Amino acid sequence: MQVLRSVLQIGSNGTRLTDEFGSENGIILELMLGTAARLEFDLRGEISKNNGKLPVFNVDSISACSNYFALDTRNGNSGTPALLKYSGIYFETDPSGHNILTVELTDNNTEAVVNALSGHDSVEFCAEIGGVNGDGLTVFAWQFKLTLRSRVYLGNGDETIANDPAYYTAVQTAALINSKGEEILNDMQNPVEFEYSVDGVSDWHAAQTADDNYYRQRISDINAQWSSAVLMKSGGSGGASVPGPQGPQGEKGEKGDTGAQGPQGEKGEKGDTGAQGSQGEPGEKGDTGAQGPQGEPGEDGYTPRRGIDYWTSADKAEIKSYVDEAILNGSW
Repeated sequence: MQVLRSVLQIGSNGTRLTDEFGSENGIILELMLGTAARLEFDLRGEISKNNGKLPVFNVDSISACSNYFALDTRNGNSGTPALLKYSGIYFETDPSGHNILTVELTDNNTEAVVNALSGHDSVEFCAEIGGVNGDGLTVFAWQFKLTLRSRVYLGNGDETIANDPAYYTAVQTAALINSKGEEILNDMQNPVEFEYSVDGVSDWHAAQTADDNYYRQRISDINAQWSSAVLMKSGGSGGASVPGPQGPQGEKGEKGDTGAQGPQGEKGEKGDTGAQGSQGEPGEKGDTGAQGPQGEPGEDGYTPRRGIDYWTSADKAEIKSYVDEAILNGSW
């Protein structure tokens, strides 16, 4: 597939194919009839006062739109364009940070394009890229010149394709979902219409019946054409199901890991006093305590000549006599 990359400047005075400095000199976008090509448009804005290069064009508000690409020899909307595509059109950002709008043209050989080129080496077409938001509003439409050159050989002369059908494509549906989300189900009024028919040719009607075998669809509110009839294949009635045999008992699984500890329970009531325990073992001898203070001196006492255990009867009699005498003279 041929890849053609161009700078597309989007400004207040319209849309132009330029170089990255905004010059249109020598800039021509040319395609060969009936060849596959990928058109990559480097989207740029108005010229910045601080830099000679065109700034990157911001696509945040339009990147989720449902896009289209159209070619015609005129920009009047009196009829169907010579080429019209809804699919293969998307935004992406390249490694340098530039916003790129890609249009994939697998073929451009429509009957209207061939007729326009008949008898000419090349013809300048008006190209238009546009986007429709989830409310069905066209939020941008960019036009520029694109040249198609005739071919020397087109195979057997019957190499033609048809325009994309005028009903919602997968890209359009995705754009609606991205932009509207759940509001699609609540706010939108029948974005796609369906009709049904028994034979796919006549008596088309909106309410499906049990006898209908075909359906067709189109986008609502834009005067779109109906799609071709689509056969609704129905499967035969299946027989009654029979329960299968019971499977064998499976092996016992391994013990699982211990689960986390639960929260601590509330404090229980005080229990009964238990029986007295047996006498414990004697404890070890404690350390010697600190020495107490010095006591006061006592009164002088009688100092016997010998210990009492050695006194004789004579000693005892002598003492008694001494005491008696002391009592009598009052000295005791």
